[in-house]
Amino acid sequence: MSIIRQNKTKALEQILGIFDIIIVMKDYKLIAFDLDLTLLDTLETSKQAYRHAFKSIGKTFDDETVVHNLSLPLSDTFAEFNDQTIEYKTFFDAFISKARETFQDGSHFYDDAVKAIKHFKKVGKTLAIITNRPLPVVMLCLEKAGLTSYFTSFVTSDKITKLKPNPDPIYMCLDETGFDKEDMVYFGDAKNDWVAATSAGVDFVAVERYDNCNYPSNLKIHSFLEII
Repeated sequence: MSIIRQNKTKALEQILGIFDIIIVMKDYKLIAFDLDLTLLDTLETSKQAYRHAFKSIGKTFDDETVVHNLSLPLSDTFAEFNDQTIEYKTFFDAFISKARETFQDGSHFYDDAVKAIKHFKKVGKTLAIITNRPLPVVMLCLEKAGLTSYFTSFVTSDKITKLKPNPDPIYMCLDETGFDKEDMVYFGDAKNDWVAATSAGVDFVAVERYDNCNYPSNLKIHSFLEII
């Protein structure tokens, strides 16, 4: 690559960087977050919960697939291997029981995420969580961190039929909070998050902690400290 081309590339990156900052600094009224690997580090505890759930139905869980599975509704993970002879409730109950047992001590909110939550709340934003996790798991994590009161809306897998990547969870959040889509930004890590937000016409910011954001988001960050 020539020096002239390199300089043009650097200039373009600078312009795009400025554009990204403008997107983030828009006066959003509603800030919504995915949970796993966006706000909450659940990588190791999720492996334990998946192992237990798979074992309950006579299957073996591959730890290498944990990031992929965390991007899916639990029902979709089950559907990928179910031979129609196993009840989903068995799998679900095993996952939830192990999650309750391990999440209390084994998972934690990322430090930068806690700072972002408190910052956005302090400046008067309405906060929401949109996740394919069931509500009991979400509340367990929030209660442990003392963050429950910071959030106004919780859109979880047990409240809605069509989960991400379907845009319905985004629409439900807007309905619950009374905002328009132009007022909202959604932070997430998985492609499902990006598809749901963009399908609903909502701005999206990818939070890339494990090099897993392989989709064309307008903005990718590695830490919330980059934008607050």
